[in-house]
Amino acid sequence: MYRERQPSQSRGTFASGFEAGTEECKECYAFSNLGLVQRRLGEYDKALESYSFALNFAPLAVPILLDRAAIYMEMGKQIALILIIARCLTRISRTKKRC
Repeated sequence: MYRERQPSQSRGTFASGFEAGTEECKECYAFSNLGLVQRRLGEYDKALESYSFALNFAPLAVPILLDRAAIYMEMGKQIALILIIARCLTRISRTKKRC
């Protein structure tokens, strides 16, 4: 599993489970965690791809959207960052109206 001091080893553990494809919601968390490991390794393009896979399972998951936004911020892509933040705010405002 993922450990703070050994992200390169964690990447192999997470990536090995994805070769056969995924269909369950729990895979969303695994892809999100893989994206976190890749981000910490500086592999931003791979991390964005992992977060995209996670969002296929949970398109409006605010924590995953914010993780993606953080990568875009680190890469200096402000337009993509603004679009993601707007999506998060929309999701949050819709959730509050239902409560």
